[in-house]
Amino acid sequence: MKGRAAMYISGMPMKRLDMNCKPPAPPGTYYHYTSLETLWAILKTETLRATQAKFSNDSEEIKKGVRILKDLCAQDDDGSLKKYVTWLEDEGGENIDCYIACFCGDSDILSQWRGYCRSDGVSVGFAFDETQPCYYFDHDTDDTDDIQEPQRVKLYPVWYVAAEGKNRKANKIISEQDLKASLLKELKVRDGLSPETCKEFMDAVIPLIKHAGFCEEDEYRLMIRNTLSEHGGQTPFPLNKYVQYAELDGIKRPYITIRFGKKKLVTHVKEVRLYGLEKDGEQELRHILEASLIGKDKKPAYHLVREEDWTGTPQIIIGPGENQQEIFEAFDRILTADAKENIRLFSGVKLWCGGRLPIRSIKVSPCQNQKEVIESIRHYCVHQKFWMKYVEVSGSDTPYRRPK
Repeated sequence: MKGRAAMYISGMPMKRLDMNCKPPAPPGTYYHYTSLETLWAILKTETLRATQAKFSNDSEEIKKGVRILKDLCAQDDDGSLKKYVTWLEDEGGENIDCYIACFCGDSDILSQWRGYCRSDGVSVGFAFDETQPCYYFDHDTDDTDDIQEPQRVKLYPVWYVAAEGKNRKANKIISEQDLKASLLKELKVRDGLSPETCKEFMDAVIPLIKHAGFCEEDEYRLMIRNTLSEHGGQTPFPLNKYVQYAELDGIKRPYITIRFGKKKLVTHVKEVRLYGLEKDGEQELRHILEASLIGKDKKPAYHLVREEDWTGTPQIIIGPGENQQEIFEAFDRILTADAKENIRLFSGVKLWCGGRLPIRSIKVSPCQNQKEVIESIRHYCVHQKFWMKYVEVSGSDTPYRRPK
């Protein structure tokens, strides 16, 4: 279950003096809607794509954010922000170099099925938290070993903005007037620091502003921006070295590849983390593992680490390593054993692998061959991707309507 963002202004999250325009989304599962064809590509490469914002399915999104900021700067009472109007028109604004991947807060939204999965498609549930950071990397070297904190990608909620007098839903839609009032305070503070700081803030705001008519999506965005704040105050890396192109309908669309975890693995798994297991379940797990090594004159090369204060579904996460599959299979045998004690202690416990795509569920869109698609994905998860054995695969509850 998702937590709450740390601070709210005018009903929407915003963190003062954070170089990013608002706090990242709280830990939880968020859903990426895509076609079945794209799902297979994601699973094969174990990567996602962040597309240049100007090539998104709705080009008006960027224009709305630019218009709101231009109006705000032009109408500034003391005139200190008016100098940014020309910059928004000529250099910033619609010319920002930002790459995004989109997610929703719900796994079964009719408008998303219609928009992204017209014949057959899926919503893929990704777990976002600090244990599974995502990175972008140089596609020429295909190596993430040298990637440090600055290249991590964060997930942010969008603002759904409505004109005054329009219907507003609590905590989901903010009026344009309220948003401008909140942004004005933030821009004044940043303008007092430096013009570059103010411009950077506006570049971060623009991709996160959407029309209130899309509020049903409850959208969140992974964003890659070439800014000082995204790189810990250090000189930004040129994004060109990360950009690749995908041709669609004769148009080459720029994108950056996102990976969860580093590509090169350590030789041996160093730790296995336990979340939400009862103490007697943890003790039995340790006992079984130790008993399996009797007579082999060796000890596990990894550490079992208990995570406190976990309220979600009980789960075990095996750290990255070349022997990850071997350890996964050992734990899987324990969790799925027919012994009554195991069934009692480990019922409902999920088994995941760190450094892999943190996919927790796949839901198939309303389609004529939905059952066949579900079975196809389940079979693939079990037999081709060992780390996806515990992924929940199901069908949308939305009724299928045969096209006219």
